[in-house]
Amino acid sequence: MKVVVVGLGLSLVIGVTSTVAAETTEEALKAFGLLGTWSTDCADSTKTRVTFEKDKMVGRQPGSPGESVPYQAERVTEDKLRVTIFENGRAPDTRVVEKVGQKFKIQGMPAEMLWERCPN
Repeated sequence: MKVVVVGLGLSLVIGVTSTVAAETTEEALKAFGLLGTWSTDCADSTKTRVTFEKDKMVGRQPGSPGESVPYQAERVTEDKLRVTIFENGRAPDTRVVEKVGQKFKIQGMPAEMLWERCPN
């Protein structure tokens, strides 16, 4: 009887996992709310801005045109997203992005560094 219950439990977990895994990067970004432009301080033009588009991420340092890199994203939970960036000549860089209210933080960065959505 225990084997049947465990088997059913595994089937349910596998079913949920495969549904989330079937999302495209764009669908995961939309569901998470990450599409658009973000900065640690949108009012300060000297701060870096990052724009998440459906198939690329564009990072803009003040005074530069920006660098566009491909990436993939998948939801880990409703409040966490795993993002993998593919820059030329570098190993893929994977980070977990976590919602904090209307902002987000990135694993491996200082906890007080919160990114906010910019109007432009």
